[in-house]
Amino acid sequence: MKKINVTFINIVLAIFSIAFISCDDEETVKENNFKYDGKTYKIAKGLLENYGIGDGKDITSVYEVDLTFLTKEFTLNELTGDISGTGSYIYLWFLSTSGTQLTTGTYTFNNTLGTAGTFYYGEIAINAAFFTDLGYIEIVAGTVKVKLNDTKYEITIDCTLSDNKKLTGYYKGNLVYIDYSEVKSAKDKIRKM
Repeated sequence: MKKINVTFINIVLAIFSIAFISCDDEETVKENNFKYDGKTYKIAKGLLENYGIGDGKDITSVYEVDLTFLTKEFTLNELTGDISGTGSYIYLWFLSTSGTQLTTGTYTFNNTLGTAGTFYYGEIAINAAFFTDLGYIEIVAGTVKVKLNDTKYEITIDCTLSDNKKLTGYYKGNLVYIDYSEVKSAKDKIRKM
């Protein structure tokens, strides 16, 4: 009788252990968000923009591909790429070997223009209008890891900002894609020059 009880208890404990492990796995599922200054901001949408090869600064072998993550307060026109509203965002200017996507790899911040596999510029803004001269904080160091599986991206951000605070972020999903490669002046990029 004791042997049956011990076996029964071991089976019950094994079932509970598996159940707790499953719960832990569910709790560690990453959400699409970024963190800055102790606060978390949920990413509602991601935008990838292709500006083609070069931008007037003697870049001839890499593509400028810009990535923007937006909170839900913004409205994104998925046909034109126009963004309106006030919210929080991350904006990154990558140099990639492809204009139609961000290729898989680790992109390192490097403000010396021209090297594929880097990002030249980045900024965040908290509760601000998109791409204005007010309220943004520039990225000064860090990495962005990109994994691409078919059309689904997994992007991990680990950067330092000009205010010496950390910016971390994670996004997994599809991105809205806009091709500006034939119209280089489609967006105002004065702040990055």
